Amino acid sequence: MTTVFIIDDDLFICKGFCDVFDPVKDEISIAGYALTVNDAFQELVKGSVDVIILDLYLKFTDPIINFRLLYKRFPLIPIIIFTYETALVWQIKMFQEGAKAFLIKGLDKVGIQQTINQVARGNSVIPAQIKVEVNSGSIHYLPVLKEREREVILKLSSGFSIKEIASMKERTISSIEKSLKKIRSLFKAKNNYELLSILHKQKEL
Repeated sequence: MTTVFIIDDDLFICKGFCDVFDPVKDEISIAGYALTVNDAFQELVKGSVDVIILDLYLKFTDPIINFRLLYKRFPLIPIIIFTYETALVWQIKMFQEGAKAFLIKGLDKVGIQQTINQVARGNSVIPAQIKVEVNSGSIHYLPVLKEREREVILKLSSGFSIKEIASMKERTISSIEKSLKKIRSLFKAKNNYELLSILHKQKEL
């Protein structure tokens, strides 16, 4: 029996795991779930868990920090990333951080079950095209966008002005400009046009 704990800020996803997997038929037991990493800490110390499934984008938090906090606190429990995110850079980064698998939400039950069982047996499930990059560490320090930052960049790449983006996101023009300045600094871009070009090549867009 493989015992799994879910960390996802979407309650529907959490309860979905409980409904989909039957402990008797599937030999996968959902030990519990939490909407935040901090809440997960309180629950994980209560019992034995074989695998943690972690949503990449938890609201108002940083994906890398979330993973590192979990990994530091529970180094012996393998972590599977579960997300709608498909950008290659995120997959590479999370495997380099120590994730054992990267599942895209929408995968069928069989695929999820097979991955959980592989990870529970001590294996990593890494696609061949990513394994070379992970092992080489060639982009280990490549910055990645947070969800909120990406939303701004996507609007900018679609042709919206900073004023229009601020209005749509219910933020001030100044805060949008500060976000863009920070992102340009991270990617060493001189202007927004160069930033969009870099992100396109990096497959962030």
